[in-house]
Amino acid sequence: MDKKNNKNVIVTGGAGFIGSHLCESLVKNGFNVLCIDNFSSGDESYINHLLQLPNFELINHDLTTEINLNEHREAKKFDIEFLGVSQIYHLACPTSPGNYDKFAMSTLFANYHATKKVLDMAVDYNSKVLFSSSSVVYGEPEKEMTYVKEEDLGIVNNLDEKACYNEGKRFSESICYYYSKYKGVDVKIARVFSIYGPRMKIKNGRLIADLLNSAMDNKPLVLDCKKEDIRSYCYINDLLEAFYVIMENGSFGPYNVGNPSPVKMIEVLKTIKDLTFSDFKCTFTEKNHSKKPLPDLSRVKKEFGWFPLTPIEKGFKETIAFTKANRNNLNISSINYNNNNTDDEAPENDINSKSNNLFKSIFGN
Repeated sequence: MDKKNNKNVIVTGGAGFIGSHLCESLVKNGFNVLCIDNFSSGDESYINHLLQLPNFELINHDLTTEINLNEHREAKKFDIEFLGVSQIYHLACPTSPGNYDKFAMSTLFANYHATKKVLDMAVDYNSKVLFSSSSVVYGEPEKEMTYVKEEDLGIVNNLDEKACYNEGKRFSESICYYYSKYKGVDVKIARVFSIYGPRMKIKNGRLIADLLNSAMDNKPLVLDCKKEDIRSYCYINDLLEAFYVIMENGSFGPYNVGNPSPVKMIEVLKTIKDLTFSDFKCTFTEKNHSKKPLPDLSRVKKEFGWFPLTPIEKGFKETIAFTKANRNNLNISSINYNNNNTDDEAPENDINSKSNNLFKSIFGN
């Protein structure tokens, strides 16, 4: 593969749950992918299988500190000094719900320093940027079943343990706005709602992953929410499709990206029990009951025709298959990508089929 015929793309936070899937799909579609990650919450095992490929490189670096790409041999491989960087997907930020205390300062600095450095990089290379923001910018709605539009202004507590992430994302959006307005950076904002799929870490506060873990062990689980709490879950493939079309054709946005279909927690529990043939006991304490907004997708549907298509049962099946094969390693740094059992590999292949087809429709073969 002649690297000079391919676009150079940077993915910050590319060793994380979402970032690793994004890197994998970009690589499969012929892009030269430079992943930048310091593994504060990502996992090198998620991308080990990509390191053997000629169009993927990893720079282990904390983006809250200075970086000069021209000094890194990984960037020199793709002639970035001369060919530049076409696109930057900025995902770098710790996102472990159960570890806000552990990652508070790094999360805070990622939302300022890392975002600024990415945008400065975009100025230097005239790159498009997609910033992965979050639905947390809307805060907690007053009522259940509240659909939020991009122009809705949320209320976020800037003085609690989650402020480093919640308020940090709001400030990152402001940085993007001013770089777009005053420095001409072609930046797009995607406000990401709850995502699930293979490679979710267990035992770090991700509800779906912890439910699956308890179901497979048939051990009891305590959830600090109500049975009737309303949530929505978007499968990783659908998110990637939205990222692609927003990066290629989107304006500044922002754009809501998620699944608008509401589901009660008791229904999620039943679906997981049915699919895993488990009857584990789940206790709802209602201790941390909170209301979550649902995404109004009118903007992305109108501009791009995008809408999440993966039924929750299908997404859960593929997530379960991967988690079964790798469950013992999902809370440590080791994932099995070399299983010779084709049945175990099939779900991972299927994960990328839809996104690959979309890539071809946008960028050609």
